[in-house]
Formats: sequence, C-alpha cells, structure tokens
Amino acid sequence: MEQRIKELGAYCVEHDISLDDLKQIRKELRTEKLKNESLNNEHFKRFLSLKNKQIVSGNLTIDFFMSSVKKRSRLLSIHESELLILQLLMANPHKTLKDKEILNVLEAYGYSIGLKSLIVYVSRISHKIGKTTKQESYIKRHWKQGYYWNVKVSVQEESA
Repeated sequence: MEQRIKELGAYCVEHDISLDDLKQIRKELRTEKLKNESLNNEHFKRFLSLKNKQIVSGNLTIDFFMSSVKKRSRLLSIHESELLILQLLMANPHKTLKDKEILNVLEAYGYSIGLKSLIVYVSRISHKIGKTTKQESYIKRHWKQGYYWNVKVSVQEESA
C-alpha cells in the first residue's frame, strides 16, 4: 500500500495535480458512487439537482456551487458536512428524511458519523441559521423519524 501511495504522489507531482484537484476528484467519485447506489431514491435525486444551484428560503440564500450561506447579507461560516445536510433537507422541503438517509449522504462524502453526531450537526446548523423573519424554525425534527425543512425553497439560478 505504501508503494502505491508513493507512486500516486509521484504521478501527481509529475502531472501537476494539486491536493485541491484530488479533493474535487474524490468528491465527484463519491457523488457518482452514491448516485449509483441511490438511483431509485427520489430524495437523493432532488439533492443532486441542487448541486450547482443558488436557492432562497426565508431570509437565507445558499449557493451550493460556491459553498456559501448568507442570512440576509451576512455570510455564515459553514462546514461542508453541514452544507450537505442543508442541501439534502432543502432539496426535499416539507418531507421527512430519515436519519439513515442523511447519514448515508454524509458517509458518501467521507463523513462517517453516528446518530448522536447527526443530532449535534443539525443543532449546530439550526443555531447558525436561526429562525425565519416569522420566527419559524427552518429545520424541524419528527421525533425518532428524521428531519425536514420547514420553509418554502425557490431556485434562483445556475451558478456555473
């Protein structure tokens, strides 16, 4: 295994492939793997449909291509795993997504976490994005079933 890593490293150096390039390739390969595994999963198909989109929900603007989240005009600091959860929930507004479905998407992107960690992630996201101007929570929990996005979502435009 160590020899194969050295060979890969030498190849990357020789062909000017950066760490960012490798991360992007890994992300694309994971997406493709998940896509193949989840071909009949409508929730996942809608998740992929937001891949390069900018959407608005309440007073949030999320650009999934640029990996940015704004509340009103303020840019929020958000981790990739949190953005993936947001993307899955927002792609399926008002539909309860089972904890396992969310965990599967995270795992496909390299985040192997358990249910307790998922609860912490969603709590952290909820704290960051706050509530709508009508003081509704964006993310709701169906006890022991899963989560759902509670606010209307509209697609703005292709980002790339």
